[in-house]
Amino acid sequence: MELFSPEALEAGEILSRWGKGADAVAARIDGEPVDLTAAIEKDSFVEPIPSSSREGLDILRHSTSHLMAQAVQRLFPGTRLGIGPSIEDGFYYDMEVAGTLTEEDLPRIEEEMRRISSEDILVERLLLPREEALALFRERDASTNWNWYRRYPMSSSRSTGKESSPTSAGGLMLSPPPR
Repeated sequence: MELFSPEALEAGEILSRWGKGADAVAARIDGEPVDLTAAIEKDSFVEPIPSSSREGLDILRHSTSHLMAQAVQRLFPGTRLGIGPSIEDGFYYDMEVAGTLTEEDLPRIEEEMRRISSEDILVERLLLPREEALALFRERDASTNWNWYRRYPMSSSRSTGKESSPTSAGGLMLSPPPR
């Protein structure tokens, strides 16, 4: 089956049209992982990254860490974020919270995470020039982020040196440009 469109299609749309998107949490375009909203603008090999795969589980864990960070910021105003990576057995988020979090806070945080996930908030990866991304986080550092740009220099595969891709959810910047 050949799929041709004169307009760019999103990776998720292509997978859906081919009947391969049901379990996909991301895609690979010509071997490079991308989110499902990535535009396909040229002939490419597109394949799903299923949630049941190791890579898919890492993506879900990373996304869940952002959801948790957003919930904590709602419940504990003034919380400042560091980084929130996926790790082998789950995920974590470095954050600076006014006061102390206790085990008794976990059910409230989980409930807020459920509430946020039901709000259908747009989560998007922004592709910005590196210096523009740095300026954006420096500007927001005082209120929501935790001096990440001083602590975590950029040097990952999501940062090419010229462009960077921070994550935004409903206007709240959740992750800095990658280190």
